[in-house]
Amino acid sequence: PPAPFGVFVVRVSVSMGRNRVVRRLLAAVGLPVSELHRMRIGPLSLSGLGIDQPGDACLLSAEQQAALRAAAPERERVEAEAASSV
Repeated sequence: PPAPFGVFVVRVSVSMGRNRVVRRLLAAVGLPVSELHRMRIGPLSLSGLGIDQPGDACLLSAEQQAALRAAAPERERVEAEAASSV
């Protein structure tokens, strides 16, 4: 549905999440943020995981875990593999 007059809907893709980066980016161009909705984490869409509400959680299959590891930057991948072997 179209946004109400004076309201902007912006779709942003961030490859590396930093604290409040989207809010700061949009504030820098004069667009205050009233709501943010995460759509994906790496290659996994949250709706495809059945996560619809804030606070929802699910267990990932071995294939989903492998897809996340493959999509992670090298440093994060090494740290994740080290943590899972402990």
